[in-house]
Amino acid sequence: MSYKIRILNQPSIGRQSTNAATRYLRGNFIIEASCVDIQGNILYDPHRQYLAIYACLLDVNGNIYQDQTILDGVKIVGYGNGKDANSSSCIFTFNSIGIKRSGSYRVRFSLVRILPAQHGVTLSSIDSGIINVYSSRKYNAIASQRST
Repeated sequence: MSYKIRILNQPSIGRQSTNAATRYLRGNFIIEASCVDIQGNILYDPHRQYLAIYACLLDVNGNIYQDQTILDGVKIVGYGNGKDANSSSCIFTFNSIGIKRSGSYRVRFSLVRILPAQHGVTLSSIDSGIINVYSSRKYNAIASQRST
């Protein structure tokens, strides 16, 4: 038994967040997590209530960004956020992530299981595509070009 996660949706641009004003990326990250057997068949995980996904910031080459404080907003989402009673998969939605510096980044999402009285265990990870974060002035120009 192993775990597979995939990104169903991800933002590609955002406006730089600041200490005074949190500005979230344009769109949500939606992550699907599944417990699978050797053949890739999805299994029901009886311990799914102990699953969570956390986000960390990467540079465009996939290296962990030294200053994680520039990743703003909710960085960990638990199973209760992504319950789907009709599926063996879990959906996790990150709808409030911002980045405090302009530039190009990726976000790594790691699926962890945290059982009572034990340390968390990382089960699987996936990196997003590139996200471009712009200053307010540049973002407004780019956003208006994309909407026309």
